[in-house]
Amino acid sequence: MINGLSKWAVVIALCVVVSPSAGQTWIDKLPKAHVWWSADHEKEGLSQWSDGDAALPGGGVFDQHDSVAATLETKTVHSGQQAVRLTHSPGDDARGGAVYLIRWRDKPLDEGGSQSLPDRAYYSAWYHLPRSFDGDGSHTLMQFKSTSPEARVSKPTWSIRLARAEDKFFLTLHSPVNDPTDQAKQRHSPARPVVVGRWVHVEVFARFSEERDGRIAVWQDGVRIYDVSAVRTSLGGTNYWAVGLEASGDDAGPAAVVIDDAAITRVRTGRARGDVTDDGVVDVADLSLLGAQWGESGRYPANADLNGDGTVDVGDMALVGANWSGFDRSTFQLLGCTFTTPGPPGGMIGSELGMAVSRLQVGR
Repeated sequence: MINGLSKWAVVIALCVVVSPSAGQTWIDKLPKAHVWWSADHEKEGLSQWSDGDAALPGGGVFDQHDSVAATLETKTVHSGQQAVRLTHSPGDDARGGAVYLIRWRDKPLDEGGSQSLPDRAYYSAWYHLPRSFDGDGSHTLMQFKSTSPEARVSKPTWSIRLARAEDKFFLTLHSPVNDPTDQAKQRHSPARPVVVGRWVHVEVFARFSEERDGRIAVWQDGVRIYDVSAVRTSLGGTNYWAVGLEASGDDAGPAAVVIDDAAITRVRTGRARGDVTDDGVVDVADLSLLGAQWGESGRYPANADLNGDGTVDVGDMALVGANWSGFDRSTFQLLGCTFTTPGPPGGMIGSELGMAVSRLQVGR
């Protein structure tokens, strides 16, 4: 049983919804224990990426060619007061160019920063296309790079690009370090267009490996669109993650993208709050895993420590209850519950759900 927790405590936990504080950014709402590094761009300049004037920084801003620029944006933001606008403004020769915001540590090395990115983590950012792109060139929005033990020059390993098809934009996945049959085109779900003028969340799970046992999975607005395993994701040296805008091709016309709320996390940020199983719904399966991990610090990958406070407890149960996907009477009748009143649409009657929870066994 869930020891020491009364039925009424469960009911209260499942029925209380805490509203976010005013002025919070999207990053502020993430469980801090799950965030390895983040940038909400509310600090002066791009210091969250470049670590200011640190002697041994964990990241930086890379711009190649005079045709590209990275500037702070205050009109189009995902949350807070500022975002970053990346632009490509070619001259008459329509040459390509690249501007990237890069991370390879969580903080400067001389401030106790890690030596490299985690072996496995989730990398995400919000993107906004203020206008359609001109020209026929390709545009890279996110990239992983790596060095080898023999060479200190980094090379791309995986890239997410914006492709045009029938006047619509789609995300595509590419890798120059894997054979074409291995590299990328394992689409997990039908193509989803990236809509001009609307924010889109792009999240990637990367398991780094210089052998053929790495993995890359991509979610677009919470929907998994690519999942590729048994591939190379590293060259064996330092790994890098970058968001940006790289225009390439013989006809790379003007382009712009706004980026905000970037993060490297230990759990997927795009999943529904309370969705322990990451299957898109919050239901009895999530409740069961929460009961199985009760009192623990959470387990990988289905981590029930939803609020990131280090313990699976009533706070995490509140997130499950507040985001419950639907009223499934039959499931809870199997747990021995009786119902005298109909359940509300999209939710459950708190007392009956509390009784169901009290019947869950803790799996050890």
